Amino acid sequence: MTIVTFKSISGDEYIGRLVENTAEENALGIIKVSKPHVIILQERGVALMPALIASKSTDIQFFLHSLSTPPMPVKPEFETPYMEQTSGLVLSPR
Repeated sequence: MTIVTFKSISGDEYIGRLVENTAEENALGIIKVSKPHVIILQERGVALMPALIASKSTDIQFFLHSLSTPPMPVKPEFETPYMEQTSGLVLSPR
């Protein structure tokens, strides 16, 4: 699965694993993202917070009309911290 980032019309930027993208012309466009996190800017840098803290499901669907950008590939400096936070593994620097 590809790790992507996208911005919602509310201004929140998300990062997660793209599971499904149904952007067909006559369909209600939906993307399904596994373990989505919101990217938060703090004084000490960037932090990641789970998009839904109380949900039992790790896959969340977003309607394409609620996004201000399409899903896009993630920079390596965001991919590694995301993978470490969602997997529990510590990855060596590339």
